[in-house]
Amino acid sequence: MENAVCTGFTEEDKVFAVVLTGIREVSARSCFAQANTLMIDAGSSPLSGSEFSELKPYLWAPSFTPVENYAQTLATGLRKQDFFGPDVKVGV
Repeated sequence: MENAVCTGFTEEDKVFAVVLTGIREVSARSCFAQANTLMIDAGSSPLSGSEFSELKPYLWAPSFTPVENYAQTLATGLRKQDFFGPDVKVGV
């Protein structure tokens, strides 16, 4: 379904950019990148650093950093607030 959306936008409508608000299929994002179409990701799920790298320079996600950065920052903030207790090890 999402690949059909990509094909419709890139081959039929010939858009230069799309705003993604819920595209979950990796193949759909790859379809947009292969069609040299800018993706502005306004969805609710952060991507990994490797996904950002694979889709560069066509993916722009102004609301998210790679999930690895988010998880590390969250764990650091919780540790500073003594959320985990003294004997807990956290790894990201």
